[in-house]
Amino acid sequence: MKNILRIFRGDIRRVRANVIALIIILGLAIIPSMYAWFNIAASWDPYGNTGNLKVAVANADQGYESDLFPMELNMGEKVESSLRGNQDLNWIFTTEEDAIEGTRSGKYYAAIVITEDFSKNMLSLFSEDKTDPVIRYYCNEKENAISVKVTDKAAGTVQARIDTAFVETLSEIMISTYDGLSGYLDENQTENYLTGIKDRLRVINNNLNASAETIESFMDMTDTLQDLIATTSDMLEQTGSGTQTDQKKISDSADQVQDLSDSIDTVNQQIDQSLKNSVNAYSGVEDKIDQSFQTLSDDRADLSDNLEGLSADVQTLIDRYTEWKTDLTNLQESLPEGEIIIRQSLHQTIMKLDRVIEKQTGLKNKLDNADALLADIDADISEYQTDLESAAAECKTSLQTLQTEYDKNLKDGLAALSGTLSDAGADADKIHSLLNQTVKDSDQMLTRSSQTLTDMQTLLAESVDQLRGASDDLDQLMAKMDAAANSGDLGELEELFAQNSSLLASLWASPVKVDTHPVYEIKNNGSAMAPFYSALSIWVGGIIMVAMMKVMVSDERIKALQQFGKVRQTELYFGRLLIFLLLGLVQSTIICLGDLLFLGIQCHHPMLFLLSGWVSSIVYVTIIYTLTISFGDIGKAAAVILLVMQVAGSGGSFPIELAPAVFHKLYPLLPFVHTMDAMRECIAGMYQNVYWLELKNLLLYLIPALILGLILRRPIIRLNRFFEEKLEEVKFM
Repeated sequence: MKNILRIFRGDIRRVRANVIALIIILGLAIIPSMYAWFNIAASWDPYGNTGNLKVAVANADQGYESDLFPMELNMGEKVESSLRGNQDLNWIFTTEEDAIEGTRSGKYYAAIVITEDFSKNMLSLFSEDKTDPVIRYYCNEKENAISVKVTDKAAGTVQARIDTAFVETLSEIMISTYDGLSGYLDENQTENYLTGIKDRLRVINNNLNASAETIESFMDMTDTLQDLIATTSDMLEQTGSGTQTDQKKISDSADQVQDLSDSIDTVNQQIDQSLKNSVNAYSGVEDKIDQSFQTLSDDRADLSDNLEGLSADVQTLIDRYTEWKTDLTNLQESLPEGEIIIRQSLHQTIMKLDRVIEKQTGLKNKLDNADALLADIDADISEYQTDLESAAAECKTSLQTLQTEYDKNLKDGLAALSGTLSDAGADADKIHSLLNQTVKDSDQMLTRSSQTLTDMQTLLAESVDQLRGASDDLDQLMAKMDAAANSGDLGELEELFAQNSSLLASLWASPVKVDTHPVYEIKNNGSAMAPFYSALSIWVGGIIMVAMMKVMVSDERIKALQQFGKVRQTELYFGRLLIFLLLGLVQSTIICLGDLLFLGIQCHHPMLFLLSGWVSSIVYVTIIYTLTISFGDIGKAAAVILLVMQVAGSGGSFPIELAPAVFHKLYPLLPFVHTMDAMRECIAGMYQNVYWLELKNLLLYLIPALILGLILRRPIIRLNRFFEEKLEEVKFM
């Protein structure tokens, strides 16, 4: 321990005595923070500067004029006017050719072209052959990988706003033009256009009512869920108080399951043996038929008796197979729905049993007709014999097919089912050991779910009220339209449209609005990115330290220490590590304080934010220092590789779910993940004890680092010195 402190105090003394070394140390302390601050500042509010992005707008609309409407309407000009008042992007109004060519050349990030038939298609709303107006959108995706993504996001957001503005503006324009058009239309034409408008309004009204009914259905579901939760909670209380009774029931159930498993094994063996016996039995039936007809010349009465006995034997087999069919049908119906393969196998076996029973019934009927046939002296007995033998052979064949089907599909399936049931019985006792904890967890979950459903029901009720209110407004508007149309007073219609143009426009544009409730709101993108860039800078600081400072204690200092006694490798390891840890703590302090005070990031828990930076620095510096002291320059390269892996796989910029599958496996192993999660808790707000769990997970990385630095590196110390000597011989490495 004394040698560790001697090494540390000696390092501090030498830095203080050397001005150049002191300047370099100050640079090492400050430079990593610059990396974090510049990146956080650059990403502070990227979407707030979209007004600098040039987007060309070309209005190619030719207007609309026809014999029916002796006046020109140009909706494109109205759209252009509305865009001139929009400040979300830097709109450049130009020609179609310049807009498209400028987008190709990079002069503009994107271009919007209003087509030539825009006005014509807009007014098709009043006709049966409606055509939606089209606005062409061009976007240059070649500028660079990052700026294109930012432009796409910003343009997409603005485009959504423009879509709504388009519909509202164009709807008001469409309705306001009715006053001008009505002077040119006769009564029949006016009635046709009014009918078109009312049809569109009815569609919107029906959609509003359908949406309200859907939401009301969800409200009914929430009511049902509330009742179910209450009932379930009561059941859980009863379950918690009846644990001993449940234990006995579980034990009894386990015995019943085991009995069922044994029964399936027994039935399986019996069916297998019975099928084999039945096949052999029908071989005997064929022989008996042949022997019976050989005695025909002696006495027809004996033949009739023999055939009657065979009929009774066949009926016995029919009864047996009918019972099997009933048993298999009951087994099929009692199996869980998840046992799809066994259920299908049982179904196929039952179908083949039906065919076997059908063949046997046919044979029995033929045997029962023996008396009538034998009474006819002139009857062809040989043909009857052949018919019986053929029917018996078919029965035997169908039984063999059934046996093959049973052996192939059902026999092993029933055996597997028996094994599954046996395992289920063995696991039943384990279920009881988890019952009490499950009851407690479920009760807590149900309480939270009940509150969530209550909040959801309130929001749904508000949505229904808004939808019903909009529907009522439309009903009143359509009623006034009908009254005005029936009275023939066009002036009243014009006044009606003028009073309700904003209502119609807003309904067509957006009939439903979303009320957003942020959870753990972060006010700007810079604060959201601060955990990633801060963790990255702390790691970069560690790499810079091992690049500029020596991790090995010099031979001269080791000799000086030996005068106090033996110097161990452990003392050399910790003695030099202390100066690295001290400088790392200074780096992380500057980085975190700069985030808070210089950049002014959002942070609910500043001191805990600093603590997360300090813990991260201790862990990161220890890992990088250990890799370097263990493997030399190769260790430095390994630290850089770890940095690259964490930049790509820690989910700092994008959710890890968007990354390739290989990074999903690396994600839980990377130190960055725990640093960022801890810092996010400080920035956005705490959830239970997640912050402390992440710090604990981060400190666990010290264990493999110390094992490597104190134990595993000892056998390779001489090998590292050999590599260093060889590199020194090159004179430039």
